[in-house]
Amino acid sequence: YKSGFGFNSLNDIYGVTETEFNVNGMAGKKVNDKYVYGALSMDFFKKSRADFETLNLNTDLSRNIVSFNPGVRFDKDKVKLDIGAVIALEKNQDNSLHLFPHVNLSIPIADKVLYGFAGVNGGLIKNNYHTVTQENPFVSSAIIMNANTINKIEMKAGLNGNFSSTVSFLAQVKYSKMDKMLFYVNDPVYFNKFNAIYNDGTVVNIHAELNYKSSFWLTRKMTISKST
Repeated sequence: YKSGFGFNSLNDIYGVTETEFNVNGMAGKKVNDKYVYGALSMDFFKKSRADFETLNLNTDLSRNIVSFNPGVRFDKDKVKLDIGAVIALEKNQDNSLHLFPHVNLSIPIADKVLYGFAGVNGGLIKNNYHTVTQENPFVSSAIIMNANTINKIEMKAGLNGNFSSTVSFLAQVKYSKMDKMLFYVNDPVYFNKFNAIYNDGTVVNIHAELNYKSSFWLTRKMTISKST
C-alpha cells in the first residue's frame, strides 16, 4: 500500500489566490495469480476572484474531485492484463458522477525485445487556475474556471521495445472522445490576455519516441507527436 498528499498555493498581482489540497492512497493484495487493488484520490481547490472581477456564480467557487479506481491485474506467461474502472465525483456549480473504463493489455511479441499494447481508459482532467497558467501563462486573472474536462473514452494501441541495452522506442496511436475540452480565446476587454471556453470534441494523437541511455545519469530522447 502507499499514500500521499500535496498542497499548492498560487497568488498573482491582481489579488487572485488559489489553494489546492490532494490526498491519495492505494492498497492491494495478491490473490492466487491475481493482484487486486483499489486507489482513492481526493482533490480540493478554490480560486478567489481578481480585484477587477465582478461577483457572479463562477467566482469564489469551491471545487473538488473524488475518484476511486478498483481493479484486478493478471500476469501470466508475460502477458499483462489490467481490468478495472474509475468512479469519479466532481463538484463545480453542481455535483456530477462519472464512470470510466480502465483496461490495459501488454503482450510480448519478441521476448525482451518487442511488446504490443492496447488500452481503453477514461477519467477527469482537472482544470483550475494552476493547471491553465502552467499551460498558458497569458490567461486573464478573471478566467472562468467552472468545469473539468471529461475524457469519456480513450483508446490506444502501439508497440514498445528495445533495439539494444541502451536504445528503446515507443510508437502509439490514441483516440480520445472528450466533453468540456478547454480552449483559449482572446479576452474581450484585455486583448493581450486569454479567457477560456469549453467544447466537446475528439482528439487523435500519433506519438513516437526514441530513447538513448548513454549512462546511468544521462538519457537522450527524441519525440514526434501529432494531434488532430
